Amino acid sequence: MTVFKDGTEAGRVLRNPPTAPLDVRLTALTSDGVPDRTLWSASVRPERIGWSPRQLVLQPGLKVVEGQRLALVLATASPQGCYGVERDPGDPYAGGAGLVGDDQTLVPVAGSDVRFRTTIGAPAVRPVRLDPAAGTTVLAPHPDVPVLPGQPTRAVFRVANLTDDPIRVPVEVEPPAGYAASPETSTVNIGVGETAPGAVAVSRAATDPAAGVIRVRAGSGSVTAPVTPSDNLLRTAVVSASSTHDGWHPSRVNDGQIQAQHGYALWNGGGGWNDDDKSIFPDTLTAAWDSPVRVGSVRVRTIDAPQQPADQYGVRDFAVLALVDGVWRMVGRVSGNISATVDVVFPQVVAGALRLVVTASNDRGYSRVVELEGYA
Repeated sequence: MTVFKDGTEAGRVLRNPPTAPLDVRLTALTSDGVPDRTLWSASVRPERIGWSPRQLVLQPGLKVVEGQRLALVLATASPQGCYGVERDPGDPYAGGAGLVGDDQTLVPVAGSDVRFRTTIGAPAVRPVRLDPAAGTTVLAPHPDVPVLPGQPTRAVFRVANLTDDPIRVPVEVEPPAGYAASPETSTVNIGVGETAPGAVAVSRAATDPAAGVIRVRAGSGSVTAPVTPSDNLLRTAVVSASSTHDGWHPSRVNDGQIQAQHGYALWNGGGGWNDDDKSIFPDTLTAAWDSPVRVGSVRVRTIDAPQQPADQYGVRDFAVLALVDGVWRMVGRVSGNISATVDVVFPQVVAGALRLVVTASNDRGYSRVVELEGYA
């Protein structure tokens, strides 16, 4: 069947897509034509369904019995947005009917049915052969690929299958001058209407390389991404938060973009992290690495725009903790801060994670962090 999602509010460009899956069920029918016992079910994640209509292929593997009447039920518990499905106004299924409503009330839709196609029988098993020319689109990590000295960066590109069949495509990489790069796997397998990760390891091949551009090809698709040399250890960490105000995600505090510190329009567009619990402290940001790193200083950049100066809206009291041998240790503390940028220096430790614990802000309301940096 063909499905899509929507969630555009009237008069706004910002989309609010569904946050809950599309639930698909095959059920038995009562003698009155009402869906009854569930025979098979599946949940399709919102990110698997596009904004534009696309085919959704599911394989229930359900044994059918001659004369048995079944219902195809589509539903969602999402509090926002919606899902759409292709309908046929020609009423193509003479023995069936379309019903809409909630779990308690279903009302027939005259002269219209959901358009879907079923396949009954054992499908032929076909091997998925390598197809270098298969139709694909490659998506790059945002905003760049940071590369630290002495260790490779795992950059995850995503490859989307634009064909009507499962495909296997080769992955090829062209690194910029001064860098080395190789795919984790030489090929990727992608199902119909799906995307698959194509991870690439990027490392420095020169002592002090300049910024450059990497190109990744998979099937017929290719994409370029900036490669940036950096000494900031936080660039390769995964950042999480105790709470997040909608639009100010913790991943923005290690993206290398610091212009929002003094640019209110950029900050107001989500150029940093803002907690979601007004006047409730502490608030925390946690940066974790796949493998421990040697770190000896942390730089905290808080908001300092003309509309929200640091001495009125910035983080005021905070501590820096390091996860050393599985135990959190405090390595620095700041009180009464009114500056935009604060460096916390401490004896080097080998840490698997760092944590910023904010216990007060200058407006006594929210914790606002534009960028969190860490250096050896």
